[in-house]
Amino acid sequence: MGELRIKAVVDKYFDFMEETGGLFYMADEAPEEMLNDNVVHFEDDDITWSAINSTVSAQEIEALESYYRHRLPSDYVAFLKHRHFVHLQMGSYQVAFFKNLPGRIVIDTKEKIKNYYWNLIERNYLPFAALSDFGVLCFDANIAIPNNDYPVVEFSHEGEYEEAEQHASSFADLFIEFESHLDEWITTYRGKQNEQL
Repeated sequence: MGELRIKAVVDKYFDFMEETGGLFYMADEAPEEMLNDNVVHFEDDDITWSAINSTVSAQEIEALESYYRHRLPSDYVAFLKHRHFVHLQMGSYQVAFFKNLPGRIVIDTKEKIKNYYWNLIERNYLPFAALSDFGVLCFDANIAIPNNDYPVVEFSHEGEYEEAEQHASSFADLFIEFESHLDEWITTYRGKQNEQL
C-alpha cells in the first residue's frame, strides 16, 4: 500500500505543478531530456522542466546502497524508480528531496552528502532530503527492521547534526502528511481561481 500511495501523491504533486504554470528552475540544473517542450524563460537563467519516468537501475540502487553501507527501504527505492525530478518539495515542513536526474542519482547524492551531511553516514543515518532551511531528514539505520523500513529522523543545522529527533515511523508515513497538505493546497488554489472567474 505504501508504494502505491507514494506514487499517487508524487503524480498528483507534479500534475498540480503543471496546472499552476509549470516547473521552473535554474537552466543548468535540468538535463535536456527533462526540458519542457514549451520552454518559458521567467528570467534569463530559468527554464521550465517536466518530471519524467525514472530510469534508475538496479545497479544504481546497489551503488547507492554501497555508498550508504546499508540497504534502502523498498518504498524509497520505488520512489526513486518512479519519476526523475529537478526539485520536489512537499509537506508543511517543506521536505525537499535530493534531486533525481537521469544517470546522476549516485553522483548527486554523494555530492550533496559530502558538502553538507558527511558526518551522518558514519553514524548509520542515511540523508535523503533537506528539511526546510534548518535541517535534514535521514533514515535511522541503527535499528534493524524488516524490509529496511527504517524510521525517519531529523537533524538541525543549529544542533550541528548531533541529536536525532523522530519525524516519521517510516518513509511511507511521510506521504500521509504530504497528501493531506497537498490536498489543502490544491483546494485553496482552485478556490481562488474560481473566485476570479
